[in-house]
Amino acid sequence: MTTWVLFEDDGSAGLRPLTWLRPPSELRFGAETTEGRWRRLVGDDPVLVVCRDEVASLRPGRIGWTDVGGARGDAIWVNDRLVPSAASVGMLRRLEPGQSAVLAEQRVAWRGAFSEVGPNGPETRAAVSSQLDRAPVGVELESGEFLRQLGDLVRVQATCLESDLDSLLGAAGAGSLAPSGTIGDGFGYARERIRIHDSVRIDHGAVLDAREGGIVLGADCVVLPGTYLKGPLIADRRCLFLGGTIGSGSSFGPVSRVRGEIETTVFLGYANKAHDGFVGHSYVGEWVNLGALTTTSDLKNDYGEVTLDVAGEKVKTGSNKVGTFFGDHAKTRIGALLNTGTIVGLGANVFGDVAVPERYIADFQWGTGPEAVEYRVDKFLRVARTVLGRRGVPWTREYEEACRSAFAESGSTRERRLARA
Repeated sequence: MTTWVLFEDDGSAGLRPLTWLRPPSELRFGAETTEGRWRRLVGDDPVLVVCRDEVASLRPGRIGWTDVGGARGDAIWVNDRLVPSAASVGMLRRLEPGQSAVLAEQRVAWRGAFSEVGPNGPETRAAVSSQLDRAPVGVELESGEFLRQLGDLVRVQATCLESDLDSLLGAAGAGSLAPSGTIGDGFGYARERIRIHDSVRIDHGAVLDAREGGIVLGADCVVLPGTYLKGPLIADRRCLFLGGTIGSGSSFGPVSRVRGEIETTVFLGYANKAHDGFVGHSYVGEWVNLGALTTTSDLKNDYGEVTLDVAGEKVKTGSNKVGTFFGDHAKTRIGALLNTGTIVGLGANVFGDVAVPERYIADFQWGTGPEAVEYRVDKFLRVARTVLGRRGVPWTREYEEACRSAFAESGSTRERRLARA
């Protein structure tokens, strides 16, 4: 039996604001998170997630870098920004102790003992990175995806969604996701490519169209009249579809509430887009609330490559279809219009007199344009506590501390951004 360690390195900062309150392994693509994908692909092998101390306590099965020294034995250490395939997991099993693995010249994994990575804390993280960089290459991966920047999230979603749907649709008769002989009171195209949990409610006037890609709906999802679900689409438990044209390459985490036009977008979960408006080629964190008619652009008028403004640094995405990246707890006003390749930070509130706000809205920014100020952390925490309570999710001291840590660490970037406004 092999122990797998998914470790977070400094590169996770390139995926902010979506990694302020989670390690990259908790990002969702297709049907599941990267961590969930690893656990499924390695079978009964133990999986350990090692990440920043401030987020380690937010989920079971994680430990912070300060606690790594208590572990023993041999492990395969994998950068948690690697999104695996079945083939890549099989190739990583071939690693000999002391060897590393690369994917497209990027070192992504190393096999070695816990005793080789030194003491607890930052020194351990540095030791793992050092071992990874200097170990001889023993395996060159031919598949899998590696996340370097936010633009990769949209690209990897498409790859994983297709793979996951092939797997789920091929599992005919598996549990309650058997081929759908009936889809409630709705109408379905290509029903053989639709899987719905037996607790799903689909009302009269809803249409499920799987002709261009499969559709999978998890437990207790509800599809209201006037909803057109277009595959490929995967939804986790308790998602509420309130109307509109939704899908075309999208995934929805648990307790997502959505309406309007949504295309090639990931909702991590517990987010609210209950009104009309277009969101495309985007990534939506948890506890996001999009005001009525919020609309994202995902294509430039010249069809050119989208470049992100990441705290003043220009980052090329390699794609001409990129929408908006919403950090957790972000909120938009009624009628918000967001430019191609916009980043809305953790806890940011988008409102103000500016017709189309700047393309980088800092973490904990209150408003846009020249009137923007810092969102006071005490006020943010009061609102966030209320939001979690409305969905029956308990507020914890650990979650509050993680939010405070993100507020403090993002302070200098926020100050520079507000000074420019």
